Amino acid sequence: MKAIVIRSFGGPEGLETVDLPTPRPAAGQVLVATEAIGVGGVDVLIRRGALAAYGFAPGFVPGGESAGTVIGTGPGVDPAWRGRR
Repeated sequence: MKAIVIRSFGGPEGLETVDLPTPRPAAGQVLVATEAIGVGGVDVLIRRGALAAYGFAPGFVPGGESAGTVIGTGPGVDPAWRGRR
C-alpha cells in the first residue's frame, strides 16, 4: 500500500511517499481501501514537529481523516461490513 511518511520535521519537503505492507485487521478492526484523505491541523502540527513531546517522531504516518471502502474484517467483525463505505 502507498503511504505518506514524515521523514523529517519541517515543511512538506520532509514528506515521502513509500510502499508499505498491507496490514491485516486485528480483532474488532476493519481494513479500509482509502479513496480520499483530509489534511487536518493536527497533521500539520505533527509534520512541523510541534507535537514531538507527545511521541510523534520521524517515521510517523499521519492521517486521522480518511474515507474509503471496507475490504477486510478482523475476528469478531461481521463480514457484512465488506464493501461498505
